[in-house]
Amino acid sequence: MKKKNIVIILIIIILILLSLIIYFSHINEYSDNYFKISYDPGWTKQEGDNFILNNKNGSSIEIYTKIDINNNDKNDIYLDLNNSFLEKYDEYKLINYSKTKVGKNYYDGYELLYESNKMQLLYMIVIKGNRIINIKYSSSIDNFDLDLNSFYNVINSMEVR
Repeated sequence: MKKKNIVIILIIIILILLSLIIYFSHINEYSDNYFKISYDPGWTKQEGDNFILNNKNGSSIEIYTKIDINNNDKNDIYLDLNNSFLEKYDEYKLINYSKTKVGKNYYDGYELLYESNKMQLLYMIVIKGNRIINIKYSSSIDNFDLDLNSFYNVINSMEVR
C-alpha cells in the first residue's frame, strides 16, 4: 500500500513539473515581410499595425522597418538617426553609441543609448540590404537594467528577411 501511494505521489509531482515546464517554455512568435522574432510570455504584443511589446514593468520594445536606403546612407546612418531622434525628443541625451551585431545571424547594426530624467532608451539599427530595422527598447531608469536581458533574448531571436 505504501509503495502505491509513493508511486501516485511521484506521478503527480512529475505531472506538475511537466506542466510548469510547458507553461514557462511557451514562446510566442511574430513574423511579417521584413523580420521574424520570438518572445517569451513576459512580453505582450500590443494590438495594432506596428510591432510593439510591453511587459508588466512598463518596459516596451518597438520594431519597425525603413526601406530603400542607399549605400551612401549606411555609413552615417546612426548619426542621421541620432539627430532626427534628438529633434523629436530633446529631453533625452545620448549616453553611448557603438557598432554591434544583432539577431540570430549577427546582422550589422548600431546601438544608441539615451537617457532622460525618468527613462532610458536603447535604440538599435539593423542594416540588411536596402532596409533598416529600427528597434527601440524603453523603460524607466529603475527597470531598464532589470528587463535588459529579456530584451536581448527577444532581439537575439530576430531573423531579418
